[in-house]
Amino acid sequence: MMVKLCPLQADILINLYLTVFNTFYVAVCFMALQLFMCYQNPNGKYSILLSPEVICYDTDEWNGMLTEGIFALFFYIIAPISGFTYLVIIAPLRFHKADFHTRWKCLFIKFKPDAFWWTVFQQLRILLLCLMLALSQRGVRQALFVFCLTLFYMALLVIRFPWRHRSTNLFDLCASCVLLYFSAVSVTFANRFDWLDVQIAESAVVTTFMPLPIVVWLVGVVCYSRLAKANSKDAKATNVALAASCKTVFAKFVGLDKAEAQEFCLRLSEQDRDILRNAVAMIVAELLGHQPAATLLPPRLAHQDKRAGARTWAPGGNKQDTNVEPAKTT
Repeated sequence: MMVKLCPLQADILINLYLTVFNTFYVAVCFMALQLFMCYQNPNGKYSILLSPEVICYDTDEWNGMLTEGIFALFFYIIAPISGFTYLVIIAPLRFHKADFHTRWKCLFIKFKPDAFWWTVFQQLRILLLCLMLALSQRGVRQALFVFCLTLFYMALLVIRFPWRHRSTNLFDLCASCVLLYFSAVSVTFANRFDWLDVQIAESAVVTTFMPLPIVVWLVGVVCYSRLAKANSKDAKATNVALAASCKTVFAKFVGLDKAEAQEFCLRLSEQDRDILRNAVAMIVAELLGHQPAATLLPPRLAHQDKRAGARTWAPGGNKQDTNVEPAKTT
């Protein structure tokens, strides 16, 4: 049962508050770390980035605000991330409860079921970006750190595509590309130091040769997996389990009547419908031996009948000849 606060429902109120908190989390992190974001003056002392008149570390004015800064770190950074991480951990066991997903749905509703933890990952990324302004005063380091962190985020984004809607994933990818561009360009406007250039050069050398041991390790893993009988048995068992799961799920879908099947597809997000459409195209090509329905570019030749040539599978299950000359199948 939902707890009510006056005329409001507590679960919905908490959800609305956390939605606003997540929306402005960048500003919250930046303000909480503002006391520790200092830059070096020509006289060797450090000043707060947004309040140059306040000298960092060794003045009464800065020390007087240190307690408030520590409390801000705890209440606005450490506590929220710890709490959200705990909620993500227990979500698979609690999400079937109405009060749980009503109260915390702002953390999960924007993402696919297999990437429900993406909110915590985003908050950690924002925290690292803001921490870099506090931990380093060198513009080159800051720009390169932003570049590397954004590159890692883009790689995971492409692998997972966590947002429920395809357009949101593409927009996030484009925004990350723009951020990569500006972080790379910003390096040319930063102050240069000989000792820092040496450190960056050494890091570049390490990064250049880092893939070599990884490639050697991957080759060893592949060779071992090919030679080991236990691994081949595990792979076969995995494929058998996959076949059983597919058969069970497809039987459930086939058992639906036309109206229920349509309602199920309409409830899916755009990206989930794309995944389902690709799965249908793969089954049509590999199991039924026909081309998927032709789009802007023709699909690969999955099957060619020696008498009728290649055939495509049009929407609705109709088979259409593509007027491709027969060829030998392999």
